[in-house]
Amino acid sequence: MDAIERHRKKIMPLTFVLTAITILLVAGMMVITFVDVFGRYVLNSPVPGAFELVKFMLGLSIFACFPLVTKNNGHINVSIVDNLLKGRPRWMLQLVILLFSLGIMLLILVSAWTQAESLRQSNFISQFLEFPIAPIVYAMSVFCVIAILFQIGLIWKHFNAGSE
Repeated sequence: MDAIERHRKKIMPLTFVLTAITILLVAGMMVITFVDVFGRYVLNSPVPGAFELVKFMLGLSIFACFPLVTKNNGHINVSIVDNLLKGRPRWMLQLVILLFSLGIMLLILVSAWTQAESLRQSNFISQFLEFPIAPIVYAMSVFCVIAILFQIGLIWKHFNAGSE
């Protein structure tokens, strides 16, 4: 078994966990929204704090998907000049794109972590449920770190493909 296969087997459980987290968050949002709407219009009794729960779950689901999209190199890109470039220039363009994406991910991580620290220090809580928001933003930061690690893996793979 070569190094790539060993690495792939280590990542599979992480991919499974990220996928499961995303599925549970999206399913949770659907259930809460359904029960809230049903309760509001049929029983005249909405779910208390449903809006806040859905808001937190939406943010977490977006950031939980971030590493999955990164792992599959599935970020949206516009390929205006891809067909015009061949060989080394195309390889260089792809490298620039990968490095630029890494830079943006690092910027998102720093912003999220700074925001989480600020929220933690001020003991900021949600309005209705009075739930501390900092742990949610820290979780988003962890998802960013995982995405960054996957992006570094893509850059490594790109360098290895270019050296062949």
